Amino acid sequence: MSEKYALTPRTEQLFPEGPHVTVRFLDESSDAELKQYWDLHRVLDEEFCGSHERRTPAELRVEHEDTDRKRSYHLVAEVESLEGARMIAGLAELELPLAENTDTQEIDLVVYPAWRGKGIGTMLTDALRDIMKHEERPKAVGYALTHVDSTQGEKELPAARIATRLGLAKVATEFVSTVSLPLDRDLVEDLHVEVEASLGKYRIITWEGDVPEEHMEQWCVLLNQMFADAPTEDSSLEKPEYDEERVRATEARSAERGYRRLTAVALASNGSFAGTSYVMFREDGSRLGEQAITLVMPEHRGHNLGLALKLMTHRLLTETESKVDVLRTYTNHTNTHMNAVNERLGYRTVAKEITFEGKLRGI
Repeated sequence: MSEKYALTPRTEQLFPEGPHVTVRFLDESSDAELKQYWDLHRVLDEEFCGSHERRTPAELRVEHEDTDRKRSYHLVAEVESLEGARMIAGLAELELPLAENTDTQEIDLVVYPAWRGKGIGTMLTDALRDIMKHEERPKAVGYALTHVDSTQGEKELPAARIATRLGLAKVATEFVSTVSLPLDRDLVEDLHVEVEASLGKYRIITWEGDVPEEHMEQWCVLLNQMFADAPTEDSSLEKPEYDEERVRATEARSAERGYRRLTAVALASNGSFAGTSYVMFREDGSRLGEQAITLVMPEHRGHNLGLALKLMTHRLLTETESKVDVLRTYTNHTNTHMNAVNERLGYRTVAKEITFEGKLRGI
């Protein structure tokens, strides 16, 4: 494995008599800078979801640490006004998986709304290209987020133009959907009656936090089935494989980042896991939570288990003392069944996340 790239800060003037912009590495030692960094993510969440998560500098440092499964780079574009004031107007992240997809680099880029269309994304991309050349991985994957009712063509999105410039092409589309909590009481009662009539010999168990040791083997089976079943459209990315070590490592890092998890599992009559769903949230005043995964094993489909499991996790979340009033979920647009379940619970699609993938041009 090569040494990490040492980026030399680069400064440009955006336009004549305009502000200067410096692209450099994020200063992980600065609490103030980490707060500015997260503020860009907060603004993006508010723009699309009307809610946001909080995150402390210490939690961000944990999130950014290199591990045995990934290493990463974090860049910022800092604008200096003519009066000398400084602010972070954009950021770029490059993650290099070390378990699967070791020939691929994952790109994420965010620009503050007021600074979009002024060349900051291009500056960050140029810096990323230098890092990607150093890393010598031939492929990349990146994402573009757009409002579901946007009249702007997908190919005209700034992130899409950058992806095209890098040699990437669209391979998949996810719907980003949100629901307000608590769910409507009458809706919950009606759905509860329906799922109770469908469950038959199935029963639902729940837990908070880490997977109980006695359930670990079946939990790994569920996770690996989920990734095997997940619609990927034209993506060629390798799918992860989960064992106890990987699950425990993921749980530990999630806890270090301030997350709690509520899990529901459907048990078949023989005690085997038929399906699962879980939500992730924070208790620091964050108003945005995540409906993370929902899966029903193929041989147990057709019994309303997905709806029953989601209904249970949403109920459990409203019984906590968290401030979460919006849940967000990502579902591939071809997954018509799960999108229909989400709609029945009151989810509404607010955005599309477009995935771009391919062989990097000129790298």
